[in-house]
Amino acid sequence: MSQDFQLLCRDGSRADVTEWRRCHLARVPAHAVVVRNDMHGGLIFQLLNEGQILFNHESSSFQMFSSEAYGQKNLLFKDSTLELVPIATQNYEAWLGQEYLQAMKGLLCDPNRESLSLPLPATSLPKHNMAGFAMRPPGLANYPGSKLWPVAPVETGHSHFPTA
Repeated sequence: MSQDFQLLCRDGSRADVTEWRRCHLARVPAHAVVVRNDMHGGLIFQLLNEGQILFNHESSSFQMFSSEAYGQKNLLFKDSTLELVPIATQNYEAWLGQEYLQAMKGLLCDPNRESLSLPLPATSLPKHNMAGFAMRPPGLANYPGSKLWPVAPVETGHSHFPTA
């Protein structure tokens, strides 16, 4: 089935789906909890942090990071989440990164344009506050410099922290 698909590379070429490390439009950032500008992200962080303290151990009847008991997947957070950790990024543009935002803008349908044009000019989307938690892989300490409340998801075996 993967032979039915190809990847679009930033240089305009195409590649087999197995070449995803070399050929991609942008690095996909980790999941994050996002709040509106008029919400206090610190309070959201405190609430979610208390939840993970209470419901992130085997003796708890409810598992914050597991949907297995309900016969489903990824109900509240991705099941691969180990822990919610703070991130320093305060807006979605910084979290997603210009490479990702430019790639997504290039995928917008424009009837006046025949094909994708990469790289693209910087986007000017409205700013939103981030309140995220990161899915922390085993052995990784809290994200350095995370003095603010936003956080991003940390998954088993993955480190998705942005490189600003």
